[in-house]
Amino acid sequence: MMAVISCPAGKGQINFQTVDSIFGIFEWLTAAGYQPRFAVRSYAEVVEARNMIATGFVHSDAEIMIGIDDDVGVEREAFVQMLSAEVDYIGACIPQRQMELSTFAEGVRSGLSDRDAERHAAPLVDGPNVAEGISEVERVGCGFYILRREPLERMLELDMVPRKVLKVPGGDLPSYGYYDHIYDEIGNRLSEDYSFSSRMREAGYSVHAYKGPGITHTGAMTFRS
Repeated sequence: MMAVISCPAGKGQINFQTVDSIFGIFEWLTAAGYQPRFAVRSYAEVVEARNMIATGFVHSDAEIMIGIDDDVGVEREAFVQMLSAEVDYIGACIPQRQMELSTFAEGVRSGLSDRDAERHAAPLVDGPNVAEGISEVERVGCGFYILRREPLERMLELDMVPRKVLKVPGGDLPSYGYYDHIYDEIGNRLSEDYSFSSRMREAGYSVHAYKGPGITHTGAMTFRS
């Protein structure tokens, strides 16, 4: 069975923890009987980078796609749990790229381990509304996810995604707007990942989230004198 590991690199570079995770995913997929390959798309606009990756996937012979952002890492335990869920779409609840050092110190003083204190000081995106482990949710981020091809094919059949042509250095590139922004029932514009979750549910598929250890999100931190 074919699998593609995809990474939208908006800044043209990939964090070393992400690279290490990609090598690990290759090993874990191979051990599970998959034939993995890697696809990276460097494009400044993240929505269009995600659209290009999804378009390439739906026209490929791969059955599943593992999406990982260029600043996200995943450990084997988390990946195996998500893959073993065998659902159409599952995304990880990712730590926010910020940490209140005073909150971290409070966690340590209260008796938390260093790792639990880190999670206490850097709450998960989507975390407060998601149960521990794997659960069905209304929406989830796409910093790290596992997606099967069938929902994308169904969205095309239902004419749910815009067809467009993007201008890239190599020429015109046909693309489908799987991640194009949409608006909710009260007029709020949804992020590209939540827009995708909405399309998934509208097409008749469920959205699942993984909430637990094993996911990293790398970012800069400012220290003051």
